[in-house]
Amino acid sequence: MLGFLAARQAGLDDPLRLRRAESTRRVLSLKLNPDRDVDRIHGNGINTIDIDSIEGRYMLSGGADGVIVVYDLENFSGKPQYTCKAVCTVGRSSRHVHKFSVETVQWYPYDTGMFVSSSFDKTMKVWDTETLKVNYGKVCNESRKRLQFTVSRGCSPEFVFVPCGSSVAVYALHTGELVTMLRGHYNNVDCCEFHPDYQELYTGGKDCNILAWVPVLRASDVEEESNSTNTASLSATCRTNDNRVQMLSYTRCMWRKCALVVSVSSSGALRGSCVKMEFDNIKSSAALIYDEFIQNADSRTENWFLMSSPFPQTIIIAAYIYFVTSLGPRLMESRKGFDLKGVLIVYNFGVVALSLYMCYEFVMSGWGTGYSFHCDLVNYSDSPQAIRMAATCWLYYFSKFIEMLDTVFFVLRKKDSQVTFLHVYHHSIMPFTWWFGVRFAAGGMGTFHALLNCVVHVIMYSYYGLTAMGPKYQKYLWWKKYLTTIQLIQFVMVTSHISQYFFMKDCPYQFPVFIYIIGLYGLIFLFLFLNFWYHAYTKGKRLPKVLQAQTWTHHSNGVMNGNANHDKDE
Repeated sequence: MLGFLAARQAGLDDPLRLRRAESTRRVLSLKLNPDRDVDRIHGNGINTIDIDSIEGRYMLSGGADGVIVVYDLENFSGKPQYTCKAVCTVGRSSRHVHKFSVETVQWYPYDTGMFVSSSFDKTMKVWDTETLKVNYGKVCNESRKRLQFTVSRGCSPEFVFVPCGSSVAVYALHTGELVTMLRGHYNNVDCCEFHPDYQELYTGGKDCNILAWVPVLRASDVEEESNSTNTASLSATCRTNDNRVQMLSYTRCMWRKCALVVSVSSSGALRGSCVKMEFDNIKSSAALIYDEFIQNADSRTENWFLMSSPFPQTIIIAAYIYFVTSLGPRLMESRKGFDLKGVLIVYNFGVVALSLYMCYEFVMSGWGTGYSFHCDLVNYSDSPQAIRMAATCWLYYFSKFIEMLDTVFFVLRKKDSQVTFLHVYHHSIMPFTWWFGVRFAAGGMGTFHALLNCVVHVIMYSYYGLTAMGPKYQKYLWWKKYLTTIQLIQFVMVTSHISQYFFMKDCPYQFPVFIYIIGLYGLIFLFLFLNFWYHAYTKGKRLPKVLQAQTWTHHSNGVMNGNANHDKDE
């Protein structure tokens, strides 16, 4: 550094080089400052921060609790030890606050009096720091996860570009009006940046392409028609691996009710086609609906096994139902049932070990390390604990496919009476619904019932494993009469825990639909087991007469075999 200073004093060095050298030295010597602290305002995880580029003084933060805080980073105390104070907060009591987790906060490029935020409530809001009110309305933000949007510069009015599925929505900043949709990517758009000098837009997406959107000079005839019609045009310049497509241009003429698509190939050939809008809408409606649905999913789990789409698991579940209800019984009709004693012992105690491991993971990733057992939101960050919870949810989901072997073993042993509708229904519905849980809400209060279910499975499959070992182990099964009680306690706890949501004044859980599903699920099984308890114990019968010819078999949610002998694994 002294050499840089000497060279600069002698006029032998560029001042910019000295500034760069000092900046590099500072970055390479970064360490945690024990003398500086920041006010702790957020009650849940902090998802995003941004420092204004004009003064470099104010910092924004947005959290999973929906709260937005503005901090002053300047030290006016004159002391080395100081705390960066929160100068203003958009708290839960504000009527303008986001309903759900804030995913992005960003200062307006030219004015620290304005900032923009986006949230899981599918809105993006433009804020005035003087009043902390949404002075310019709000725009719909369908791509709400880790959104990177951009604002135009030098336009009147200004526009905001928001990734929306595989498209980019263009909104008027001050009114929130949707101006147009830019379509060119064939997978989700994750980021965009506006070039202020040339009014160009650059977008990047999961299709591994960066597209350059540039102003298009229309032909004279199109310009004449645009004076009397509503016409929107755009151009995306890109280069594919085979250099075949260099430009795509899309022009929509509302009065003609058709779309004109023009493409210029590397050979210079010009191709155009006009397709009726009605036909195009019918053709693409299914894809648009699916895009709108899946764009709200958790991007962390999209590349995990069976998570890219619900269709692979649907095929597996359909094959399972077909085998246990039709193909399997027909194949075994003229055969003797298999003796699977050894297999059942290994299988049952294997499920016990897996359930114990999932119990440990659920506890260590949230339920024993920070969850309050009240309004616990889903943490969508990439922190190790959040990823650990998501991975545990996926493992629980995958275990539901393993537990389908329960029914397969029934069929192979010719225990067809135990393949009841209730049994097959729940072995099918559990993995199907949990796909959506892992894909959209991997964590939070919606996983409490999974933790309890793992605990119950440790007990239930231990019983089934000991039963499969033969009569000499019957003396260790004195506790089988408590199995129904354990089930009742499980569903009472699940229903009680999830019912808290309906009595909380402020719980911004990101996907309330899962709360309703879990609550309904808990209530149904609570009533089923109360009915079983009433007939089995209150009336002095082990089973109702109407159920004498069938059994209430074990299924993936821990529903126990309700017959007196528990012959599942004998």
